[in-house]
Amino acid sequence: MNKIRYPRRTKTCPRCKKDKPATAKFFCPDKRGYICWCRRCSADRATEWGKTNHRRQTDTRFKRRYGLSIEEFDALVLQQNGKCAICGEAPKAVKSKLQGFNVDHDHKTKKVRGLLCFGCNTGIGCLRDNPSRLRSAADYLERM
Repeated sequence: MNKIRYPRRTKTCPRCKKDKPATAKFFCPDKRGYICWCRRCSADRATEWGKTNHRRQTDTRFKRRYGLSIEEFDALVLQQNGKCAICGEAPKAVKSKLQGFNVDHDHKTKKVRGLLCFGCNTGIGCLRDNPSRLRSAADYLERM
């Protein structure tokens, strides 16, 4: 007599050992599908990895976005004496990867111009990095 096979109704996460519904989303970090973790475990693992590899993660992001290593960023901070390149004020004390700075760069050439505080970076961004608009804005402020 043949045995009738019923589809599995649950999956077990090998990391937390909890049974999950068969329809639950699983993440397979080994790319072959042999080890698959539930969403919660894979999110927890990503958070752990981010905490232990924070500097590496930041360095990779800087290189990809700006072609700048974290050491070059630190050198820019020292070169600018820890102050904004436009207003000359130190950014407000923030717990941030960038020490409160925004990396100002030319969007066409991707060349880094300097480090700016949030207000100055937003200001030149709103004026679309256009020097003539910036001069017009300064003239306007001086007239009023």
